[in-house]
Amino acid sequence: MELEEIKGIGKKTAERLRGAGYTSVEDIARASIEDLTSVEGIGEKLATKIKSEAEKLIEEIEAEKPEEKVEEGEIVEEEAEEKRIKIIPSLSDEEIRLLKVKLRMKAKKPEFRRYESHKKKKLDDSWRRPRGRHNKLRRRIKGKGVVVRVGYGTPASVKGRHPSGFEERLVHNVRELEGLDPSRHALRIGRTVGLKKRLEIESQAEERGFKILNPTRVS
Repeated sequence: MELEEIKGIGKKTAERLRGAGYTSVEDIARASIEDLTSVEGIGEKLATKIKSEAEKLIEEIEAEKPEEKVEEGEIVEEEAEEKRIKIIPSLSDEEIRLLKVKLRMKAKKPEFRRYESHKKKKLDDSWRRPRGRHNKLRRRIKGKGVVVRVGYGTPASVKGRHPSGFEERLVHNVRELEGLDPSRHALRIGRTVGLKKRLEIESQAEERGFKILNPTRVS
C-alpha cells in the first residue's frame, strides 16, 4: 500500500517520508515517534496519528488473511522483530537540559505558511517573507498568521540534533564512516544506496558501535 493511504499523510508529507527512508505502511508502523518527528515538517502530534493509523491498516490486512492450517507435529515460528542494542549518546548535563528545552519549544512551534497559500492554488505552503506594503502578515495583524522570528529557534548547541541526542550524518559508503564518533554521531544511509552497499555499511557500522537511524527492515 502507498503511504498516501494512511490518514493524515498528504502528497508532500509522503515525499518527505520517502526521502527519509520510509517507503511502506509497515515502515511507518515499526518506526518510533522520535524517528518520525525527525522528518522535516512532522511534529509529535502528527507522528503519533500516522503511526496509529498505519498500525490499524496492518491489523485490518492481517484480519482479512485466511488462517493457515497447521498439521500435527509441525512447528510454526512466529516472526519476531529484530532486537537491536539501544545505543545512547555521550551527552553533558547541559546538552541533556537543552534537548529537553528543544522538545518543549518544538511542541509549541507554529506552522509557518506562505501568506494566502490556502487561498491561491498557485502558491505552495513553503515560507516566504511577506513584503507588500499593505500585507497584513507583515504588519503583524492578529489572526493573519505568524512570522518567522529568532525566538522560535532552538538552542544553537543542539540545533539539528536527532531527538535521541545524536548528531546525524548522511553516509553513502563505508569510507564516510572514517572520522565519525559512535558516541556523538548517528548514521542515516542515503536513499539512493543499493541493498548490497547498504548491508555492507550496516555491517561495518554495527561493528564500530554506530546507531543507524534507518536500518534495513527484512520482512
